Formats: sequence, C-alpha cells, structure tokens
Amino acid sequence: MDKITIPKADVGYNITLTATDSAGVAKDCSTYTTYKLQVWKPGLDPDVAANLTIDSAFSWTSAAGGTGYYTIATGNFATAGLYHARIFLSKTGVEEKLSTFAIVVADPTLYVTVDEVRVSWVSRLTPQMILSSPCARTPLISWIITAGGPLP
Repeated sequence: MDKITIPKADVGYNITLTATDSAGVAKDCSTYTTYKLQVWKPGLDPDVAANLTIDSAFSWTSAAGGTGYYTIATGNFATAGLYHARIFLSKTGVEEKLSTFAIVVADPTLYVTVDEVRVSWVSRLTPQMILSSPCARTPLISWIITAGGPLP
C-alpha cells in the first residue's frame, strides 16, 4: 500500500488493508492471533504506545489472502494531515510490523488540487468562450486549459 486518502472526521469508512511481505506479495495471515492497524503522526516513534493515534484490531476479509479492513471510528482522524500506518501481526513467539504506508486525511474545505480547479473551470466553458477570451493568452490560463507541464 502506498497511500490512502480519506476525508477528515469521516466515520464508518472502511480502510482496505493488504498485508504483504517485503516483495509486495500478499501474506497468509491465518495463523496470527493478534492483528492491528497502527497509525501515528510523522516524527513520532510508533513503538511507543502513547504515540499511536490508532492501535486497534481490524477485520479480515481473507486472512489467508492477507486482506482486511479497518472501520474508522469517531475521533480517529479529527485532524487533517499526513499520518503513517502499518499492520502489526503477532502469534506465539512471533511479532511482525509490516511496511509503513501513508494515510492522508484531507479537509475538503482546505485542500484543492490544480487538476480539480482546471476540470471544474474548463468543464463550464465552451471552446468559443476560451478562444475569444483575452485571458486565454495569459501563461497561467493557457497552462490550465492545456493541462500541461511547467509554467512558461
């Protein structure tokens, strides 16, 4: 898993999880007795329990296939920003902390991408409106219309 994006303060949303080995192959987790999603803010040590935003069991869709989900509860992601996460597995004599992945908690009232602005703006215009506009010749507007590359 590379990155998961969820809305701020979302509750009841399922984060899909896949337990993988170091080669990225789904891991058979059917023999593990403890399985948790651990989440923390960047810069904190995830091995210190007090630093974990989430340290909770998740549900398996298929333990043998390494797939499961965590249902977001009230207060889990009340603050927008970047979080790090991992799957923690254990059984008698074995403890595994799988690869870290990112969770981006987006506040829709604060974040917008250039693509979202371009699509929203351009989708309302006809070709005649774009070509007849004096703004169409400005570098920024031309770049947004063509959705391409670096600004001149």
